[in-house]
Amino acid sequence: MAEVLIDIDSIASKLAQKLGPEIVSEISKRQKGAGGGSGSGNGKTGGSSGGGEKPKKKELTENQKRTQSLGEGYQAGADASPLDQDSSELRSGRFSGIINRKIQSARKFKDTTKKEWDKYKIKTGKSENDGGNSEDSGHGLGGGAPSPNAKSKYNILEVKEARIMNLYLKGGLGGSGAFGGGVGIPGRGGSDGSTPIGGTPPAGGEDKKSGALGRMSAAIGPLAMGLGAVVGAGIGIISSMAGMHQQAMQSQEGTLGAFGGYASGGGGIVRNAEVGQIGISRARVLGGSAAGQDFDTEGSKLGAQFGVTQGIGGTAGAELFAKLNKFGGFQENESALKKIMTDGIRSGFGGLRQAEFIQQVSGISENAYNSGMGIQSAGQVSGTLSNLRDAGIRDNRLSSVYSAMNDNMTKDGGQMNSMLVAHHMQQNGGDYLAAMAAAEEGMGSQANTAAINQMTQGMDPKTKAIWLKKQGIITATEGQNSVRLGKDVMDISRQTSTNDQAADYGREAAQAVSNYGGQRHIEHANALDQEAALGDAFKTANDLQDKIFKMMIDRIKDLNGIVTDLKALF
Repeated sequence: MAEVLIDIDSIASKLAQKLGPEIVSEISKRQKGAGGGSGSGNGKTGGSSGGGEKPKKKELTENQKRTQSLGEGYQAGADASPLDQDSSELRSGRFSGIINRKIQSARKFKDTTKKEWDKYKIKTGKSENDGGNSEDSGHGLGGGAPSPNAKSKYNILEVKEARIMNLYLKGGLGGSGAFGGGVGIPGRGGSDGSTPIGGTPPAGGEDKKSGALGRMSAAIGPLAMGLGAVVGAGIGIISSMAGMHQQAMQSQEGTLGAFGGYASGGGGIVRNAEVGQIGISRARVLGGSAAGQDFDTEGSKLGAQFGVTQGIGGTAGAELFAKLNKFGGFQENESALKKIMTDGIRSGFGGLRQAEFIQQVSGISENAYNSGMGIQSAGQVSGTLSNLRDAGIRDNRLSSVYSAMNDNMTKDGGQMNSMLVAHHMQQNGGDYLAAMAAAEEGMGSQANTAAINQMTQGMDPKTKAIWLKKQGIITATEGQNSVRLGKDVMDISRQTSTNDQAADYGREAAQAVSNYGGQRHIEHANALDQEAALGDAFKTANDLQDKIFKMMIDRIKDLNGIVTDLKALF
């Protein structure tokens, strides 16, 4: 759901500021009535009447200045706490802008406050040493209430700002909790401590403080500036933190339900959002819950590390390892990875082609599993592929030759299947069903490949190559290559050598995957997102934002009446 924020106070303030003195004067006249005074008929031309209008216009100008001062203060306070901008800059790896924004905001706040206070001192004759104890000074929020002379009559402009002026802060920004216990706006419901219009403000003198803030802000420009800054800073921080919390949760909105909450722990390897995707993808293969596929376990993490270092992505790598585990008995540890990566290098799949090789191994094991026949382990499949490569089969043909040979062994009608069934019946005392089941293990059984090799041992290499060509297993070119190399394509039951150079390369490749720690910028982004999603302060800010959102939705119908009233003014 998209975030919707409506700042009614700001809208009302801006509309009020745009009303010219002539419109306000006309409104005042209508409020007094059509026949309000003997001078009404010549108010535009009479000197006395004209003189009577000027004080009103001057008073409105001062009110507008105070309203502008409050708005400037609010903006200064909001600019002083751009938490969302700071977070974005931290993600990018920079921080100079954060410091610069703090300096500029503090300077603007100081300059604006000093300007307003200097104006006030010139107007009232107050000095720097004024202790603020006089009735009408209002210097300091803890001073007494302004004198009656300092109170301005609320006109239409000031009434529109009354809601902001009466805002009180429970505990202050430096109190207990993240923001001193929360922010309440009288007359609007909301967090604890807020009170409807006409109700009783919180106990402990806070009602007096909020009332004093309203009266002083209406009478003194600098205090309006200060109040606006406090409100702007507090609401700016809360809004930014709530937005960061929602963004962190929205980044995983596609996995929150299936994973069971916010997923974390990606470190520098993958983003936290991908941790949830990894858990879901592995759970779909291995079963169980997505959260149960703990990223800290060797299988999930090693698969993600492999996927990232191969450029296929952490999720694809972790899911690939899960399939190797289920269909091919892959142990998902560094030792097993070393074996299969060594076979890949010997098969011509080095570097970034390792992912392609392991995908082929996984596909062969999965096909065997899904066919209902025997299990073909990932380690044995990879070793057989490397031996076929050693016999002169090209790298991109290894999987096809393996599959053709396996089909000939497992399916009825193949010459190799008939040979294997006869062989196993001799071994088991004539049990035909058991013999067929043994033959269906195909290339996954060393006993099958050894039996075929033994039964064709009497053929010379060229005759065997021709026979395999007639079976549709290899091409004539591949048969000729094997003869030239002095290799037997059917001699695939031999163990892969562990003493060649490929074994060293395989060990180094497996260690590089296992030791991959990721990227620092990903780690920093994950730390920020995790705190924003799970931190208590961010959750509290989001709860407050939810209340404000609900409050605005509940009152959205009132906007129709407001718009109608405003239309009548123009």
